Amino acid sequence: MASTFWAGPRRRNDPVEITLSVSLADPDARDRRSVFEYEVVTGFSAKYAAATFEDEPQIKRETLSQVICGRRVRLVERKGHSLTARDETGHPTDVAIDLLASETMLGRLEDPSRYPVLDLVRRTLLGWRFYHDLRTDTEAPLRRPCAALATPNLASDGSNLAAVFATLAHIREDTADLNAAIEAAFPGARLVIPKPGRTANFGMIFQEFPLRTFELSELSDGSLKFLALAGALLAYRLPPFVALNEPAPEPDGTPGETGSEGFTANPNLAGHPLRSPRGRRGRQWRGPRAHGQATRWSDLDRWADPLWRIH
Repeated sequence: MASTFWAGPRRRNDPVEITLSVSLADPDARDRRSVFEYEVVTGFSAKYAAATFEDEPQIKRETLSQVICGRRVRLVERKGHSLTARDETGHPTDVAIDLLASETMLGRLEDPSRYPVLDLVRRTLLGWRFYHDLRTDTEAPLRRPCAALATPNLASDGSNLAAVFATLAHIREDTADLNAAIEAAFPGARLVIPKPGRTANFGMIFQEFPLRTFELSELSDGSLKFLALAGALLAYRLPPFVALNEPAPEPDGTPGETGSEGFTANPNLAGHPLRSPRGRRGRQWRGPRAHGQATRWSDLDRWADPLWRIH
């Protein structure tokens, strides 16, 4: 946390804090003038609280607001240990809750009947997936079999990739999109996904070695990372928001500038042209297939609506 505050010289009276915020709206609503805004401000306090460590980031302020036609209504507000929320009747009340300085009210205040909007925002954010530089070293979770469970989407560390592929192959019984992506990247190669027992596993057969199945531990870093990204973007059920954060290597092979892309992924948008970020290098993918709907070859930006890009 301390390293994120270093961005060159800072004026003496500037606040030492980081503000994170998100605006949420129902894309299917007729009136999109109603938006929910969640904001949390974190930083270090001059005198740290008794229930935190000295170098532990603390929540300074936290708000959940509803903006209707430019008019803002604070639904929940937290300042330090003080927490105020509007109940089901719409009246602001003080909330007595044991809240650590490092805890967010979003993760602590769990009462859907009294605070339905807060619960909706929490469940929405919990459905997001962030993939940050998926590991491919010898001890990486990607290189190990996983428990055989029907899995709708890829975990943030990629540990359930084998279960994601097994779900597509043996539950949905449709790997057309996945096979097309692998064929585009590795001509003549195919994925081998055995029916799981207690654990799920997979391997690959390459054109140059048609009689040999390469196991997870034998796949190259690049091949495994490609498969992980394919699993993230072609899973059984896509998360409402996917963020991919991959450091771009420098010419000498060392990690360089980090680029992030965010997408809202909706299988029902397959085949519909959406916005695409300028300058993004696209790879030909087959968009995810909704049940009972045929999908044509399309670029990734036909079914993924990019929200932001940070470098």
